[in-house]
Amino acid sequence: MSGVKNQLLEDRALGLLFQKNNLAVNTFIGANDVSFQMYPTGLKSLTQGFTKNMAAGSVGISKTRFLLLFTWFSGLVAAAWELPFAFIAWSQTGTTPSMYQYILTIGFGVQFWWVSRKLGNFNFYLLFYPLMILYFLMVFFYSVTLTWKGKVIWKDRLLDAKAGLK
Repeated sequence: MSGVKNQLLEDRALGLLFQKNNLAVNTFIGANDVSFQMYPTGLKSLTQGFTKNMAAGSVGISKTRFLLLFTWFSGLVAAAWELPFAFIAWSQTGTTPSMYQYILTIGFGVQFWWVSRKLGNFNFYLLFYPLMILYFLMVFFYSVTLTWKGKVIWKDRLLDAKAGLK
């Protein structure tokens, strides 16, 4: 498995190596048997992990998938802030939020919850989903910037965004 040791996206490289060698892969959901925290040391490791994977991961997918993800995420961003901005505007203009704004924000919020529940236990945090989306956007653009510069930081190590470990 030394072929993945110095890869930026080692999980993807391992999957491609398995595929190349016609090795079967089975995935099991261990919801009641396995539990772990992906980034147990907090926000710093979460940010570094997302930064390492986001932009580099988007390079490896097809243009169609990237466009579909970008479109979905753009809707998620717009929906996350539609209702909060409508409430701010209401206090300034006296115009109440429309049913469309409620449906858009709540609808995407429910969809975000539905997708997130497959990834872990985020129920409490989903109340803050507009802030989570804002955090995601900031980390994504930070990731893109670092990837363009050719470096990312992961577990306090400088990684070459194009080749692997430095």
